[in-house]
Amino acid sequence: MIGYSSNAQSYVESEYSIELIGNPQKVRLVEYSDSTYKGQIITSLSKGRFPRNFVGRLWHDIWKIESEDVEYNQEIHPIVAKRVMQRLKELGIEEIEPCKKFNEDCGNLAYLDSDSVIFRIKKPSINRVVSYEEIHPLQLTKRNEEESPKRKKAQEMISYIHEELDLKHVYRNLWDKLEPDTYYYFRGYSFIIMKKKKCR
Repeated sequence: MIGYSSNAQSYVESEYSIELIGNPQKVRLVEYSDSTYKGQIITSLSKGRFPRNFVGRLWHDIWKIESEDVEYNQEIHPIVAKRVMQRLKELGIEEIEPCKKFNEDCGNLAYLDSDSVIFRIKKPSINRVVSYEEIHPLQLTKRNEEESPKRKKAQEMISYIHEELDLKHVYRNLWDKLEPDTYYYFRGYSFIIMKKKKCR
């Protein structure tokens, strides 16, 4: 878990948490007061039986589906964590502002799927949560760059994170290591079911 440093006298100076769109991945980066850094790529899945005739979290809760929430953490090398944090700061992560729905700074757009990128920024003087609907990294979308300045800045950040940390490879590598079972996760109003079969 992030939240400690090898130096017992140090404390968290800055913490960035970015929940990404599409795959169930989150990146956490921490800078400590002793100038050390830590980071994790966190992948959250549920595994177990899922009734295909029921849709959504509501049925999951009501019918007590036999499943287990699992979290897989991959450590980010401190040198890489430092580089990524510094670059995100240069890109303006601590100053990002939310778009107002149906406002010009969001491009007057509404989204049906409602999957979102979520930025959480914590410092002694800052505690902010900012989200943007349906912003995809440039490496994973056929769409053009975002036109809204606020959304474009957020897209630039997540595109950098995807490229620098090679999140697509991290997710594929994790899938290769998972034991055979049924896995699923929710994104916005949708859910994705994946079944890994035993190798013959």
